[in-house]
Amino acid sequence: MARVLRGGRGGYCFEINTVLLTLLESCGFEVERRAAVVGARDAWACGEPVNHLTLVVQTPDGGPFIADAGLGEGVLDPLPLAAGRVFSDAFCLTIERDGDGWWVGQHEFGSVPGFRFGDARQPLSAFGAHHERLSTSPESSFVQTLVVQRPAADRIVTLRARTLFSDGPGRRERTVLDGPQAFCAVLEDSFGIAPDVLGPARLARLWGNACEQHRAHQLGGEDAA
Repeated sequence: MARVLRGGRGGYCFEINTVLLTLLESCGFEVERRAAVVGARDAWACGEPVNHLTLVVQTPDGGPFIADAGLGEGVLDPLPLAAGRVFSDAFCLTIERDGDGWWVGQHEFGSVPGFRFGDARQPLSAFGAHHERLSTSPESSFVQTLVVQRPAADRIVTLRARTLFSDGPGRRERTVLDGPQAFCAVLEDSFGIAPDVLGPARLARLWGNACEQHRAHQLGGEDAA
């Protein structure tokens, strides 16, 4: 929490949505954690492990709503938890009832199809093992590739290894960063992460990792990442 509130940084879903839950509860809202799987719609049914924490918020004058600050290419607004198409600024998502849970179909500018979450309210402890796996396992995408994301009203901005992406209606921009100075500038200008918060040693390590990941993608014949 200190990293988010005082360090000018974010986190992934288990971290950032935990902070959001604390904030919403302090404002008097009733908030539930829900276990989710980001990926193909049938990933949940096929037994894919939990890789996302989303929030369902009850409000006195409407709702419930999905509140999710932990999906880096998500949207800025809470989404009504009801079947239908939902517009949030420049983006359109689809919410559908799916067995004993809900499917949230991602907008067209996302890199994943969407996520599915169940009806059961979950304690924080239910996510401990998943957090450990995703943050430490060599098989985790969070370990394999440096990713920094920030959604805006009209675009999704993503730094993936050395490539800066900006996607939205009428927008598809790709910039390969040419050195550590450009890397630091993008972190600060696009994502609000001041270099002195990370420090020289960590910045050098992150840039080195980004360069290695970029080369690996190129050797694999994939798009620059």
